[in-house]
Amino acid sequence: MKIRLRIVKRKIVYRANKIRELIKKKFGTYSRLADFLKVNRSTITKYINGTRKPDYHMTKMLEKALGCTGEDIHGPTESR
Repeated sequence: MKIRLRIVKRKIVYRANKIRELIKKKFGTYSRLADFLKVNRSTITKYINGTRKPDYHMTKMLEKALGCTGEDIHGPTESR
C-alpha cells in the first residue's frame, strides 16, 4: 500500500510541476492566468496543489489557455 501511495504522489507532483511550467511559460504568474480565466488566483493554486479539481468546462478552458490536454491536467484515465 505504501509503495502504491508513493507512486500516486509522484504522478501528482509530476503533473503539478508540468502545469506550473506551462503557466510560467504562457502567463508568467498564477494571477495572470486567473485573470484570463476570470477566476480567483486561489482557485488556480488549489488546482495545482490538488485540493480541488477543475470541472469539465474549466478543464477545457485550461487546455486552451495552456495548450495542453485533459490528461496533463487530470492524469491518464485508467481503463479496466
